[in-house]
Amino acid sequence: MKTKKLSWLSLTVMLLALCASIVPAKAQTPEPTNVEWATYKAPHYTIDYPAFLEITYEDNDIVNASMQDEEYCMLSVNYGEDGPTQAELSELAKNYTWMKESHGCKSEVELKDKLLIIKSLCKDEVDADEADEEAEAVEAKEQIEYYFVVMKEDRVCIFGAFTFDKDKEEKYAPLFSRILSSVKFQ
Repeated sequence: MKTKKLSWLSLTVMLLALCASIVPAKAQTPEPTNVEWATYKAPHYTIDYPAFLEITYEDNDIVNASMQDEEYCMLSVNYGEDGPTQAELSELAKNYTWMKESHGCKSEVELKDKLLIIKSLCKDEVDADEADEEAEAVEAKEQIEYYFVVMKEDRVCIFGAFTFDKDKEEKYAPLFSRILSSVKFQ
C-alpha cells in the first residue's frame, strides 16, 4: 500500500478532526492494578491500551479504540512523518489550546522536550434529537481530553487523544500515564 506524506497543515486538520475531544494530562493517582492491557502494533510504533477498549478503526499507522456503552472512553493514535519540529511544539500547543478554548473548553499544557500533553475539560454538545419530547432537555456531559504528541525526532511523531466522561476521571485518568509511557517507535 502506498502511503502519502502529510503536510503540516493536513496533519493539523487531521488532528482536529480525529480528536474532537482530546485532553492530555498527568495521572494524579496510581494506575489500577486490575486493568488488563493489550498492545497495538503499527508499522512504525507500538502502544499499550486498556483491553476493555475495542479497536474500532485501524489503517496502517492509525488506530481508534473505544467503548461506548454506559460510559464513554476513546483512544485515537496516529503516526506522522511530516509533523512539528521540537521547536514548533509550543506553537502547536498555543494553537490547539486556542481552538479548544474557543469552543468553551478549559485547557492545561505540559511541554517537556519531545512530549506535549494538553488536558482539556469540555462540555459535549447536546443532540436535540436525544431529548424526549416530554422530558427536560438532555444535559451536556463534561469530558476530559488528553491530547498528546510524542516525538521520535523532528517531524516524526505520534499524536492522539485519550477522552472520557469527566465523572469517570478517577477511573480513567490514571490509565493515561501507562498509555503514554508505553509508546515505542520501530
